[in-house]
Amino acid sequence: MTYYNLCRSTSLKGLFLLVLALVTLCPLLSANAATKATAAPQTKADFLAQFAAVHTYDTDAPRGPAPADLLGAFDGQSASFPADFKGKVLLVNFWATWCAPCVTELPTLRALQGLRQGDNFTLITLSTDVDPKADKIRQLLEKSGFVKDGPHYVLNPDDQTGWGHYIGLALPTTFIIGADGRMLYKLTGPADWASPGALELIDGLLPAAD
Repeated sequence: MTYYNLCRSTSLKGLFLLVLALVTLCPLLSANAATKATAAPQTKADFLAQFAAVHTYDTDAPRGPAPADLLGAFDGQSASFPADFKGKVLLVNFWATWCAPCVTELPTLRALQGLRQGDNFTLITLSTDVDPKADKIRQLLEKSGFVKDGPHYVLNPDDQTGWGHYIGLALPTTFIIGADGRMLYKLTGPADWASPGALELIDGLLPAAD
């Protein structure tokens, strides 16, 4: 075998081994990355750190009273905010039917509703669609597991002094409001609201049981 043929044979063999290694390792690396990406935060600190790293975690969110507003009717229901929700910790999630991260987040909100909804906590979803289509909103909510009579509303498009001032341009945006009606947290971006860290954050805000 000539020197050229030997080198060529060695190169082809090395290329074959490299391809074999990549085929073997890539699925393992991908699986490992996927596991890390989907691993739920385990504590409140982990949950908040997740937002500090990849989202806007607003620790200086307004601490004053949440804006008073009339939440628009969805399937015939409307509500005066915050008058109709006094004494409860509220998680108010602003979303839209055209917002893919919002739709992806909805099932985690439904899971949170099932785990914590009660006398001390209420989850409110508010569609910000400019031209609300009840059928489209209902379809996405039901697909995520929400019941039809859940706490779902549409943002009043004529109101420029209430929530619209706080939301900004990013969706989804979520506010956590204390039992005293004051705004405590603002999180911009999707989250796993049923994760241990999220539950720990919310549990720490609930009024102590008598």
